[in-house]
Amino acid sequence: MTPASGRRRAVSLLHGLALSVCLGGPIVFAAAMAPAARRAASAGQAGAIVGEALTNLSVLLQGAFAVLFATTLSQTRESRRRRIVIVARRAPVLGFFCAMVTASLVVPALEKLRPALADPGVRARFDRLHRSSVTLLALELACALLVLWISTEWSVPPEPAVPVPPKLP
Repeated sequence: MTPASGRRRAVSLLHGLALSVCLGGPIVFAAAMAPAARRAASAGQAGAIVGEALTNLSVLLQGAFAVLFATTLSQTRESRRRRIVIVARRAPVLGFFCAMVTASLVVPALEKLRPALADPGVRARFDRLHRSSVTLLALELACALLVLWISTEWSVPPEPAVPVPPKLP
């Protein structure tokens, strides 16, 4: 194994690991963790648990999307498919910023509003912020799915433009 192929393998492994975090994290959070917290605890406790878990997940996703950005840069360096490269390099950046907005702005705002949910005006604002957090999580998942799709695109060699005749024995 040459040093270049070893480096490519390491980059590919990091890419796959980051991609699994970006895909699995939101799915596990939305499908298992948040519903279980709502069933197991009171509304206030469930909100605090879900808020803390969402903040932790968002920080983890920021790191994973940063790794995806770096590995995508490395893996698309020699690609001639310009449109795919442009999308591949921007999807992790969008995912990173969605996770950053969730952890830095949306969850703290939700936590501030939680004690006054009895007020209808506060409840309406809380509901809007909650919808925003769900939308941001869906965008993060969409960015990860896009990177997955593009990763499969550049891992498959393009077909030759002109069919190559088979070699005769």
